[in-house]
Amino acid sequence: MIGILGVGGAGGNIADEAAKLGFSTAAINFSQKDLDALDNVKHKLRLVGSEGVGHNRDEAIRLMQQDNWELAVDFVNQNFSHPSLEVIFLTFSTAGGSGSGISPILIDLLSNTLDKTIVAMPIIPDKSEVVINQLNCLKAFEELSNLNVAVFPIDNEKVKNKVLGKNKIYEEINKSITSLINDISSYTQKSSKNGNLDRKDLLNTLKTKGIGIITKADVATVLEGKLEISKNAFTEAVHLSWDNSIFAQIDNDQVIRSAIIFDGHELLMEYLDYESIFSKFNNGMPIDLFEGNYHERPGTVYSIITGLSWIKSRLSEIDELIRLKQESVEEVLAASSSQTYKSTVNSDFLTSVRPEPKKTKSAMDILSRYQR
Repeated sequence: MIGILGVGGAGGNIADEAAKLGFSTAAINFSQKDLDALDNVKHKLRLVGSEGVGHNRDEAIRLMQQDNWELAVDFVNQNFSHPSLEVIFLTFSTAGGSGSGISPILIDLLSNTLDKTIVAMPIIPDKSEVVINQLNCLKAFEELSNLNVAVFPIDNEKVKNKVLGKNKIYEEINKSITSLINDISSYTQKSSKNGNLDRKDLLNTLKTKGIGIITKADVATVLEGKLEISKNAFTEAVHLSWDNSIFAQIDNDQVIRSAIIFDGHELLMEYLDYESIFSKFNNGMPIDLFEGNYHERPGTVYSIITGLSWIKSRLSEIDELIRLKQESVEEVLAASSSQTYKSTVNSDFLTSVRPEPKKTKSAMDILSRYQR
């Protein structure tokens, strides 16, 4: 049902992890080296015009517009054409050049030319990353906000607070997101007497414009040891999964559509109160709610929520970060452009201490010395 298209280095790595789980995957990049590093993705497209774009998203956009857009669309169409693939998650980092620059264009093109549901999955840089990465992120989100697609923004800052080391951050993101997508997709193949989440339900949820999140709450563990299980405790466990997810912190203005998957003991179902769960939002219950209730695990709740308000709070943090650094960056650039140097040492002295140029002889001169 779901395919994963990775654009740029970070997006390609997610696609590579997804391929291990059996997803249909493909990767697009300007860098052949990045593509060569993907061990599991079979279908790879190197865009023409440059070996990488060096965090220059404007250059990536220019090259995409001139020489690559038809190439990219044809490539995606060829590798995700199977009728069973109804959704394409397009994953990319907003911090770099390739992913940040071409992904909004490609999403726009694909959503208007392919009979598939295109879902954007951008990655937000953590707050320690350089200013140019933060600027690239803001520009990418400006463009994404104009597209009629669901956007699931992964936030490196939230993951950084859980794990140490960039390699661990990337590993956590790649495994977490592919595992979540794999789990929710698998439930569309299962049946239950208490209500099923079918492919159309999930598809309608993923078609909804706006911000989205996918989370997993282990309610059995949260409720374990409590003397009294209550609806409030159950609801708090679900809300905690939203707050602690790898996705950017959501704003609570509105929710349009949601799919909730409960997988646990039937006795726990009485504590599943949707009005309580969605009371977190200003408009309360979503306009549309799809349910799937299964009984294979001790107690797990998956939330797929879409049509959320734009993540203005998180993007405002980036705005403020850039504003605070803007003056110092301008000073550094100004100083760099005006830097010159003139030696105070007498040039005649410099000449006298230089070694004399090595005098070389031609091969014929050398051979002539040995003539008899």
